[in-house]
Amino acid sequence: MIIARFLTILLLWEVATLNAQLNPEVAKGLEKAKSNNSLLLIDFYTDWCYWCKVLEKETFSNDRFKERTKDKYTIVRLNAEKKSGIDMAKRFGISSYPTCLIMTADQKIVQTIGGYAKSDIYGKLLDSFWNLHKAGKYLAYSTKQTLNFPEFYEKMYNVNKKEIRWPNAQTIDSFIQRPEAWTTEEGIIVLSKVYARNKKYLPKCLQNYHWVYTQFGDKKADHILEMGLIPFIEDNLDISTTAMQDTLKKLFNLAAEGDTKIAAVIYDGYYPYFLTTAKRYSDYAVWIDENLKLHPEEWDNEGINNAAWTLYESCRDTAILNLALNWMKKVVDTDDEYNHADTYASLLFALHRYDEAETEALKAIELAKASKKDYSATQKLLNKIEVTR
Repeated sequence: MIIARFLTILLLWEVATLNAQLNPEVAKGLEKAKSNNSLLLIDFYTDWCYWCKVLEKETFSNDRFKERTKDKYTIVRLNAEKKSGIDMAKRFGISSYPTCLIMTADQKIVQTIGGYAKSDIYGKLLDSFWNLHKAGKYLAYSTKQTLNFPEFYEKMYNVNKKEIRWPNAQTIDSFIQRPEAWTTEEGIIVLSKVYARNKKYLPKCLQNYHWVYTQFGDKKADHILEMGLIPFIEDNLDISTTAMQDTLKKLFNLAAEGDTKIAAVIYDGYYPYFLTTAKRYSDYAVWIDENLKLHPEEWDNEGINNAAWTLYESCRDTAILNLALNWMKKVVDTDDEYNHADTYASLLFALHRYDEAETEALKAIELAKASKKDYSATQKLLNKIEVTR
């Protein structure tokens, strides 16, 4: 679901070359990209990041993925916690991992991708970025070699983790009040890195969302929107579902400056957040079920699994759990992913279908062994089945 958002609309501007200082690996990657007329994909990772390892092992190493992208992409992996990796992560405001930065051989930035997706979904996404490149559409990063970042931002990046310093709330709030925070490249990069939550920021977040989206991509725009929108939602959990629907639609139309596609994408991200935070699981399940039927192309198996697991953890309504079970039955019938099989077994357990739960849990463990994944959670589920039955 998250990855599919990038495929809905990408309104990007044509810009000149970015002359950021590069490390040797990236420089070699750019030379290779230039020689074979490909794009460069820089994979920012860390040693501790689980999904970084999964992305490398299950997506980038997939034979069909490599065949699909070999003529279009040159891939370089960059440790974001080493010196040269830190410099580039700071320059582009990389704030979560894995994040991949797509650029041309002459260093025009096409887009960034956050998170993990299976090889077919990721490949489809990269195809869309290639089409943007062929159309000459790029993100609007400047040509400056260096940027004037505030001192507190510089301290957020350091090879020595003990010397990393995160700004306090007062420092962040003071920066957010400055006009340049919302009107300059440096400001947007800083805002997309810091953590701030206050509903008083919402007007500025809405006012600047579309500009940030078109200039720097939806990843940064969404991070900035959350600063004001999340506390606004959390402060209004007692209003009716209909009232919140109407309110969010009005806010998102304002943020998207009338672009209905962008507004719909934002709505699909934050309306379910309201439902789960307000513990309206019945409405959440119905909304998911309707979206799966109306827009199946916007959902991947991981997104369905996340929704089903949310209901398993938080809800014991039989009708709702059966809905989630039906979603997951279709998922486990189409892939061999351990996490999905574990969710399916867990839902069967929650519905007191213990024999079936045991069978599916054992299947999940076999999948985990085959892919060398930790299956201790499923073993605990088997223990609960044994005690409960």
